[in-house]
Amino acid sequence: MERDEKRRFFRTNCDLPATLFLQSEDFMKRPVTIFNLSGSGCAVRFQSTELIAGDETHQLSFELPNRPQPMEFDCALVSAMDDGQDGQELRLQFIKPRGGLQDAIVTYVQNRKRYESTAFKVAIPVAIEAQGGLRAGQAYKGTTLEVGKDYALCELGALGLTSSSEVIATFQAPHFRDELFFPSIITKVERNGRGGYFVRVLLNNPGDQMLEFVRHHYSDKAKAMQITPAR
Repeated sequence: MERDEKRRFFRTNCDLPATLFLQSEDFMKRPVTIFNLSGSGCAVRFQSTELIAGDETHQLSFELPNRPQPMEFDCALVSAMDDGQDGQELRLQFIKPRGGLQDAIVTYVQNRKRYESTAFKVAIPVAIEAQGGLRAGQAYKGTTLEVGKDYALCELGALGLTSSSEVIATFQAPHFRDELFFPSIITKVERNGRGGYFVRVLLNNPGDQMLEFVRHHYSDKAKAMQITPAR
């Protein structure tokens, strides 16, 4: 079996919401959850005992962390099994999936821990700008050492602020293609022994924006990690 062919059958357990369009009809859409996924098909939980036609082509739509746009696959029912909880486990096989979509699944399967991680070691250009006091508007620049859903640990060359200072933290994409900024609070400041500072900032209401920013712009450079507890 060729290498690319083998990649299609790599699979992973997961928990992804999806929509199943029975017989590919919009008015017959059913919510399901993908619990096992590969480049050639998937297994889904369907909270219904409704009979699924095995001789029809259905359509499955879902999103992946590495490809937030909805992906749609024609699929065929391979098997249906009672899950013992008034629902079913359906095994679906993708029918002639487009190469780009199939590649996105394989990439997700092979790197799931990275895409689902809530923290990364990654160097992102960052500017910390004071929001009040004598240094209001002053920006201190450096790079991140790690980022999480609601925090960033940065290394700055200079800093005229202290813990509890309110700031705007701005993160830059490669080649200035994009930027992301959050109102933030400095929670920790330490000297780094090289004339600069380690600075930890708490991001205000970031949702998943910080993680999606890393996945989109720095997926080839970011290393998934466990969250470092604040001290």
